[in-house]
Amino acid sequence: MIFSNTFTFTKRQIGWLLVIGDAAGFLGVLALNFLRHKPVSEIGPAQQLVFALFAVGVLIGLSLIPLGDAPA
Repeated sequence: MIFSNTFTFTKRQIGWLLVIGDAAGFLGVLALNFLRHKPVSEIGPAQQLVFALFAVGVLIGLSLIPLGDAPA
């Protein structure tokens, strides 16, 4: 259990957390554009940087998943 004194996150868990968190962030930024009635073509440089950082996070997460249940 998470609240145990001996609990540690595994590399696979951290990988999935990164993938899911970055995907949610990516979709959240797109949703904000949609709510502001801006077309997708009006993505500014700051949003492009954020999308690039989300992509890096997803790649790091995907690289951690195959490492299995080793403690992080």
